[in-house]
This record gives sequence, C-alpha cells and structure tokens, in this order.
Amino acid sequence: MGAAITLPFGLTAFAESLLAAGQMTAALDETDQALFWIDKSGEHVSESYVHCCRGDIFRAMSEPERAGAEYQTALEVAIGQQAKFFELKAAMSMARLWRDQGKRDKGSRPSRSGLRLVHRRV
Repeated sequence: MGAAITLPFGLTAFAESLLAAGQMTAALDETDQALFWIDKSGEHVSESYVHCCRGDIFRAMSEPERAGAEYQTALEVAIGQQAKFFELKAAMSMARLWRDQGKRDKGSRPSRSGLRLVHRRV
C-alpha cells in the first residue's frame, strides 16, 4: 500500500528534475507513469501534484492551452480532496500562466479571483 502512494510522488519529483534539465518529453513520460500507477492503485493522493507538474511541462513547451487544462484539473482534484496546499499550488501555477499570457482580471492582478477561491475555503 505504501508504494502505491509514494511511487507517483517519486515519479513526479523525478519529472520535475527532468523538466529543470530541459528534458520535457522524458518528464511527460514520467508523469504518464505516475498517472498510470494512480489509476491502477486507486490512490489519488498525488493526482493534483502530477497534473500541476504536467501543466508546468506544457507551459515550458509553450503549450498554454494544455498547461491551463492540466492546472484546472489539478485545482479541481485538490478542491475535491480538500487539499489546501495543492489547491494553492494549482492556483498559483494558473496565475503564472495567465501572467505569461498577459491575462488580467478586474482587480488588475493575475488570478486574484482564483486565489480568492482558495482563501474562502481555508
């Protein structure tokens, strides 16, 4: 049971290292493996983390639509699990993506409304 929880975390941490080294394809492969093990084991503890990492990879690959979809999935999973840390991580990642795209909301700050959602549930 312990490996079912820790393996996806380890694979995703390795994917982050690969991303930092500029090996985006290999990083995506590791996150694919992490999602496979999450699905196989039914242990979804690290699912939001994996999707957030995938968003970072797609952002680095200049694929903002795919990055945004991964961040949105990460946020939805975290909200469903009431995992505040991963909720905030996904919201901040989404804010960075929006900043990179020049998107602003009414408050003239990237993702102020997205962060407000996290704060309301704390």
